[in-house]
Amino acid sequence: SHSFRRIVFTFYLPSTSADQTRECVEQLQLEDRVLCLHSRWRILYAGLANGTVVTFNIKNNKRLDIFECHGPRAVSCLATAQEGARKLLVVGSYDCTISVVNDLVFSGSSDQSVHAHNIHSHDRLQVYGGHKDMIMCMTIHKSMIYTGCYDGSIQAVRLNLMQNYRCWWHGCSLIFGVVDHLKQHLLTDHTNPNFQTLKCRWKNCDAFFTARKGSKQDAAGHIERHAEEDSKIDS
Repeated sequence: SHSFRRIVFTFYLPSTSADQTRECVEQLQLEDRVLCLHSRWRILYAGLANGTVVTFNIKNNKRLDIFECHGPRAVSCLATAQEGARKLLVVGSYDCTISVVNDLVFSGSSDQSVHAHNIHSHDRLQVYGGHKDMIMCMTIHKSMIYTGCYDGSIQAVRLNLMQNYRCWWHGCSLIFGVVDHLKQHLLTDHTNPNFQTLKCRWKNCDAFFTARKGSKQDAAGHIERHAEEDSKIDS
């Protein structure tokens, strides 16, 4: 069971009095603090401190869906866009990632990546990396994703759901939209730069490296070649 906290926004009727007093129409309750709000397509999107996005029907305030985006990291920003007939929800978070949903949902967070999910099935479609700090804000313009980071940098990356690079490291199934972002993921999340021994855990590979042989550069090059040669999948 979840403990509920009162949501930080309320619905008000327009003021008709001289003192500008507004009548509270309704207050909603959610599982955690609300850090950002966005509305489009008659849906209200609330980004929570627990990393989820909760949606409401604006007409009747009925709760609709919950998107698991960046938990336990907080959602910091929300945006929407449209790619042809597909509607996109973009979610930013302090964990440096972005997620995409088809009728897409994008989320950015402090894990320095962007994720794309399908808005109906909630399946994760793609990941975009390349950030060096927490993603604080995000917007979508046409086919470009623009993200602002805590370190003051701004990054622009082109959205292309027809280009997919899969991580085949043991236990990982992330799919990236840019091959360089996959390389960064492999070297950052799956290897330790101070390793004494390293066994490549890419699918069907049993290469082994040791620091004593001065093979750290060889290990990095080996892993990057997997990304370049063995990761592309059909869309």
